[in-house]
Amino acid sequence: MGLVLVLLWVIGFGGGAAWIVYSQVSGEPTTAVVDECEHRSNPQSYVCRGTWTLDGRTTTNGIVEGASDDDEGEEIDVRVKGERAYTLSLRLPIILGVIALTVPALAVGSIIQGRRARRRAGPAVDGADGQGG
Repeated sequence: MGLVLVLLWVIGFGGGAAWIVYSQVSGEPTTAVVDECEHRSNPQSYVCRGTWTLDGRTTTNGIVEGASDDDEGEEIDVRVKGERAYTLSLRLPIILGVIALTVPALAVGSIIQGRRARRRAGPAVDGADGQGG
């Protein structure tokens, strides 16, 4: 059960990081004007919305992933994938990657520590007289 949860953790956060990098690389390049940014509960977390044009014809409004309040009112380079525009920043994929690797690293450390503790304790003894079985 524990291994399944660790794998789901890695797939969830690691997959999110991979998707953002994939979108940054494969999306259609253009520029976006960051119209507004809202603060989330974390003071350094923002949801920014902007406007961009594809092929010189289609203007779209949507979320600009990776933008911050410093970008508000600015025109920035983005890649558009689906309904979102992605900045070329690796900040979020790095954060997601670190989160994805933290739980497995802690799990491996816990397993190693448990094995060392069992080795130090010595072999298991059956019976109270120490004769073993």
